[in-house]
Amino acid sequence: MNYIVLDMEWNQGYPGAGVFIGDSRKILAGEIIQIGAVKLDENFKLLDTYSKLIKPVFYRKMHFKVEQLTGIKRQSLSDAPAFAEGFSDFIRWCGKDHVFLIWGTDDISILKQNLDINKIKDYTIGQWYNLQIIFTSQHESPHDQVALSTACEALGIEQDLPLHNALNDALYTARVCEKLDMRKGFEECLEKQRALELNCRRKYRYNDFRCIRDAFEFSSNNDNICPICSSPLVLKYDYQRKHYDQFVGIRHCEQHGYFVDRIDVAKSADNPSVRFKSVKSVQRVKDYDTALLQVTMKRYQRRRRNKPVPKDGIADN
Repeated sequence: MNYIVLDMEWNQGYPGAGVFIGDSRKILAGEIIQIGAVKLDENFKLLDTYSKLIKPVFYRKMHFKVEQLTGIKRQSLSDAPAFAEGFSDFIRWCGKDHVFLIWGTDDISILKQNLDINKIKDYTIGQWYNLQIIFTSQHESPHDQVALSTACEALGIEQDLPLHNALNDALYTARVCEKLDMRKGFEECLEKQRALELNCRRKYRYNDFRCIRDAFEFSSNNDNICPICSSPLVLKYDYQRKHYDQFVGIRHCEQHGYFVDRIDVAKSADNPSVRFKSVKSVQRVKDYDTALLQVTMKRYQRRRRNKPVPKDGIADN
């Protein structure tokens, strides 16, 4: 078993230039441009390091904030491999049996998006641990989300390498591992995960719809899977209109019970003239009665000028 401390840097699109992941209506939040990692053995001792630049193909123009933060320029990526080739090389380096150690959750989310948009289906991320949780569990902190630099400072780790370089950040994270009780930390992560499952919530964001009707219909017909076990979520109570631009329904998983499915539609900031976006929030609840109360309760007292709530049907805009 190898533990892979993973960190990545990614480029992002400018407003209005987002790239969709297939036909999912989900915008690629970031395209990976650098992979940095540290390989640890079963006793968390350093075995090897890895660093590779990745050539972007979806967001080719470097965002000025990314370039400023990372120091990575477009010219330095021109001869780098594309993601599919670079990631394949990285996984070979990781070894057959490996577990990722990550600082926070953003890297895993971005990695999943990059796997999806590059249509890489033969690799599953599997078990991974959030070292941020382990740190906050074992050291007093007023916040759940602590910056890596803050953790290093709290643990007395010298910061002699520039931050926001994938390999350097992975090295800092590995140094944090040396200061933590990792075996205990894994149990703390799993306990935190089980606690989150009791009140599980998942959000899905969709973009670029012609009207509210299209946004609602697409949102209600997609990602109807249990956030915990990925089993189908079956509609048990049809969507009710709570506001001009909000709809709420009840869905059910055979293993994990009832979920309230809320869809909020709004004008897209990227293209406010005609396009809409939506956010679908799937929240686990205690039982059917609790879900029913949220769906059937009186509409909130929210008024929108010149936007009356239709008595029936779904307005187009």
